Amino acid sequence: MFPATRALLELNIPGVGTRQVLMGGPSEVVVRFAGPNPGDARDEDRDGLDDVNLEMVRLELRGSIAGIGPVILRLDPARPTLGQMEETANKTAGVLDLPPFTATGAADSFFDVFFEVELPDRALVLHNQNALRVEANITTTPPEVGKHFLSRPGCIRLLDANNQDSGIDLCKARHTPNPFEKDAFAHTLAHVTLELPDGSQETVVAVGPTEVNVDLGQTFDFDGDGLESVPTQITQLELKGWSSLGLLSVRRHPTPPFTFVSFGEIEETANTQPDRLDVPPFASSGTADSFFDVFVEIDLRVPRPPGLRLLGAISLGDAPLELGTLHNNQAVRLNATLRHKPPGPGEMYVATQRIQLFDTNNKPTNIFLVREKHTPNPIIEVDPFPVAIGQVLLQLPDGSQQWITAWGPATLHAYFDGATEGSAQDDDGDGREEVLTELMQLNLSGGSPLGRVQIGLRNDLPSLGQIEEQQSNTTGTLDVDPFKPGKADSFFDVFFEIEVGGQVWHTDLPARLQAVLTRKPPAPGEVFMSPADEKPLELLDASGKPSGHLLVRAMFIPNPSRLEVVPGAGGLADLCWPLPSLDYVLQSAASLAGSWEDSGLPVTVKDGRHCVSLDPRSGTRFFRLIKRLP
Repeated sequence: MFPATRALLELNIPGVGTRQVLMGGPSEVVVRFAGPNPGDARDEDRDGLDDVNLEMVRLELRGSIAGIGPVILRLDPARPTLGQMEETANKTAGVLDLPPFTATGAADSFFDVFFEVELPDRALVLHNQNALRVEANITTTPPEVGKHFLSRPGCIRLLDANNQDSGIDLCKARHTPNPFEKDAFAHTLAHVTLELPDGSQETVVAVGPTEVNVDLGQTFDFDGDGLESVPTQITQLELKGWSSLGLLSVRRHPTPPFTFVSFGEIEETANTQPDRLDVPPFASSGTADSFFDVFVEIDLRVPRPPGLRLLGAISLGDAPLELGTLHNNQAVRLNATLRHKPPGPGEMYVATQRIQLFDTNNKPTNIFLVREKHTPNPIIEVDPFPVAIGQVLLQLPDGSQQWITAWGPATLHAYFDGATEGSAQDDDGDGREEVLTELMQLNLSGGSPLGRVQIGLRNDLPSLGQIEEQQSNTTGTLDVDPFKPGKADSFFDVFFEIEVGGQVWHTDLPARLQAVLTRKPPAPGEVFMSPADEKPLELLDASGKPSGHLLVRAMFIPNPSRLEVVPGAGGLADLCWPLPSLDYVLQSAASLAGSWEDSGLPVTVKDGRHCVSLDPRSGTRFFRLIKRLP
């Protein structure tokens, strides 16, 4: 059963000329296998290839031709529409060598269609005398998305209800059983530039999922320029990014009304084969011009915390500007030239119109969208760290404070602003280029005097950040190793979820953790920590009420320095860790669950490492490196 198939008919009508009509509606096919199991087949025509029989039992499609009116296509109820699938190579006897029945394979398929075409405004019901064969080579069944069954070249004369010559010819037929391809992008990247009522501008970098529906069944030259195109529609857009105003959300405008649907198009730049969008993967080469007319809602749900560093040049004091929910009444036209469908890595849509935003009462706000860049498929570097370390300083309801430490896996994402790793742009106008980052996973566990500890992330708000070069020496590239020499300032705004002794708390505002990086991903021992002037954040319980606990400070080491035991002289051993490891302290304990104290052992530098000398005969001790917070 195909609930929404597509068809194209080309009719030659006396006094009107040749007209093409796109049609849509349901169809249904019965597959008659040669045995009790799906895929059972036999070689009925003795050509050495197994086949199965088909029957199309439903076809109800509708369209319209200007000046002619509605067009209805259906099966002739008096004559069956039969067909066949025949494998192109017989590798498994008695089984149709075609997925999903075999791992690989292909088949030639056809239908001999007996149909009726109704033109209600002309009181005509037409039919074909001889079967119309439509055929395709398929690589799976049901047929793959966008596969067209095409009629053979030439016209056939249609007869009226009295079997008399109608004078109308059918010169082409195309049927696409499975026309809709969904392009889903889990992590799209957008740069949204807003102009506020005071004339100041800020670019917000946001990330989130996008889905696009592509109707390959309507591959057609809609504007008569000799180039075929396909219609598209954005069905999901949920982006979030930090601004100086707080967490900004950009999402597809909900519908109805129908006028706010975000439609678009992909049109080939050269037509090398009919009934095909001439761009990879459908063609071996080619490009396409694409656009979307986008309607969005923009709102501010989470205010910025006091003291949060601005991502742009706007300073509004400690009180956040209350944007509410805004929308555009004029579509944002995003344009791109594509070398692949779906868009290849780094391919970008750009809009440059200045468009007024309106509030929920549809009144102008004098806030404008002035530029937008949208990269559906950005270059993302995924940095997994199997053993990261986190520390948080909690203030308890009685005013006392307790450090808790946990370790476990963490994953960071870096979203590069271009077609290659290391691509970056100066979005905040400070003369230094940066890239958006996101803390995707944090699953740290450990023990403490307060009980078992789990440090993680809220799953409803993103923990976003950035890496910004300290000095711009190479335009368009992040000047930090391994891309170019240099250092970078980096931060994450982290929405923590912390479980201690069975109690689960979360922050309603992000904790700013910052670091200076000598490479990307962070080198061993590089630490993200709370700024010295960071204000404590209230920890809330599951119901959103204050727990009485505060998050005072936090530290995150994605790639901790590793301790290594090196044999020494005279039966001694050296315990070493890499340089520079600034502000790290070696601690020891009699057991993993014991009390950790500074070891007090003298530290020397050997072969580019910090080392302490140990006597293995002195008994069992456990050692760890910790980062001292200033």
